[in-house]
Amino acid sequence: WRTIDIGNHPVVTATFQWLRANLPRSDDAPVFLHGDYALHNILIEGDQVNAVLDWELHHVGDRAEDISWLLSSIGKHVTREQFMREYLAAGGSEVSEFQIRYYEVLVHLKMLIVTLELQLRFQTVPHAGPQYCIPGLGFIQHPS
Repeated sequence: WRTIDIGNHPVVTATFQWLRANLPRSDDAPVFLHGDYALHNILIEGDQVNAVLDWELHHVGDRAEDISWLLSSIGKHVTREQFMREYLAAGGSEVSEFQIRYYEVLVHLKMLIVTLELQLRFQTVPHAGPQYCIPGLGFIQHPS
């Protein structure tokens, strides 16, 4: 957010304020996170995860963040309740509903920032075409 010049945006500002004021409390130790743990970054063969790709957003934090990201991408395939039941059965520990909701807000904030950056690039790059409206590495790398 700070590295792109998309100006002051009231929704972004208000969301950052809400996130700061409502940081979930957890007794769990911080863990290593992927930062974009979703189906588009997971290679699956049969019923096994073969690889997790694109670690450029990794950081240390609340495991509920990666769980929330994953839930946002698998919602068409499994309910949150089904996922959490399987997660707990596999040895995971309880994650509060507030933690999941909090990180959903963060997911949507990140997507809003990506969308605003796409808009900025489309408006400021003279030869920008529809390909600049597609999220991915192509829009992050400024064309020469």
